[in-house]
Amino acid sequence: MKFLQNAFDKIKPNFEKGGKWEKLHPLYDGHRTIFFSPDSVTSGTGVQVRDAMDLKRLMMTVIIAMVPCLLFGIWNTGYQHHLATGQAPEILDQILVGLWVTIPILIVSYGVGLSIEFTFCVIKGHPISEGFLVTGMLIPLVMPATIPLWQVGLATAFAVIIGKEAFGGTGMNILNVALTARAFLYFAYPSQISGEVWTYMGGAPAVDGYSGATPLAVGAEAIEASGGMNMVQMLADKTKDFAPGLYDTWHLIMGHYPGSIGATSV
Repeated sequence: MKFLQNAFDKIKPNFEKGGKWEKLHPLYDGHRTIFFSPDSVTSGTGVQVRDAMDLKRLMMTVIIAMVPCLLFGIWNTGYQHHLATGQAPEILDQILVGLWVTIPILIVSYGVGLSIEFTFCVIKGHPISEGFLVTGMLIPLVMPATIPLWQVGLATAFAVIIGKEAFGGTGMNILNVALTARAFLYFAYPSQISGEVWTYMGGAPAVDGYSGATPLAVGAEAIEASGGMNMVQMLADKTKDFAPGLYDTWHLIMGHYPGSIGATSV
């Protein structure tokens, strides 16, 4: 880390006032504070709270908390793909398919969002805000695995500019940026974010589809049924021939079913 700190210190004069890259100081400061604490610290004799935790590091803890959700979404994407194509591969194959589908969405989300954030910070001369470190992961988690990458980029741009920067940036936006991205796609391109889009195929499906009562219809039937049969049990009975275990309690808690990448698991 000493080498990295020396590298930052060496180029620092170029980004300070009067330096040839003075306007890019927010970019320098934003990257430096990922690895090291800010140069400006509390001084004086008054009572102060002194802590190594700042907004950037707080956001990193949120990202760490979301990693298990992302990892499950990666595996479930591959699992649903092989289930739909009638295959029974090893878990490693399922993870590889999930990575192949999910990582590009993550890259586009962070790439487009951070580029816009950096641009606004340079134009306004403000420090880089850390809010998108979390938003950049939330956007892929609320998207289906089949979403086109160009739509991810377009939705991310719309959400950051209209849902965040238009209000003044991190802490001043009245809209959730990730959900703004999803809402934009829901109204602009509904066929790509609703309907039969939840399972990445990449091959011929085992069956074209199946028909039957919706869970809500089964729920209404369960209420009217005698004998105290609950909705989950009735759903399990109706799907036992073609999808055994689909409505098993543990199955529902874990989220082994199609859906947005990070939205199926309780």
